[in-house]
Amino acid sequence: MGSGEVIGVRIGELAAQLRVNPKTIRYYEGIGLLPPAERTAAGYRVYTEADAERVAFIKSAQRLGVRLDEIREILAFRDRGERPCGYVRATVRRQVADIDQRIADLQRLRDDLVALDALADQLPEQERAGSEASGQDPGCPLIEHACGHNVEEGHLADTFGAIRQGRVVRTGESATAEAGSRRGRAVPR
Repeated sequence: MGSGEVIGVRIGELAAQLRVNPKTIRYYEGIGLLPPAERTAAGYRVYTEADAERVAFIKSAQRLGVRLDEIREILAFRDRGERPCGYVRATVRRQVADIDQRIADLQRLRDDLVALDALADQLPEQERAGSEASGQDPGCPLIEHACGHNVEEGHLADTFGAIRQGRVVRTGESATAEAGSRRGRAVPR
């Protein structure tokens, strides 16, 4: 049963008040985040003020990125009359670490995109203008490279790698040729 004073709020009214979908409230009830609602004689769910506060807490915690299993644990502490502060702090610290990792991943992605854009400046004019004029496949060498395809026997992949390592690659010259000449062997272009 829901705890607190029965205020006679049906699921649709509660959902509208809290700006959530009624299915969300049923879902929370189904997975045990929200206790089963009391029912009217006609079988309608009736929610209490405590139920409304609990749903509002769940939604607020989710907006902060707290997972449902973590919310369940926090609510279990509260239901037992225990303060969940230690658990909440550990959860927050894990989230901060996750966010830091995502930021680092996004920075790497940004760096890759900047390097890919710089690669466009390294392409011969014919490739920059598009391969339609040359009668070749109308694909974009940059997109093909970003998708991991080896275009022109590795020219773009090797050039991209050279750019990321800070080496300048002249237009029309692949990093493969540059690397091969440094190793004293010929590399086909």
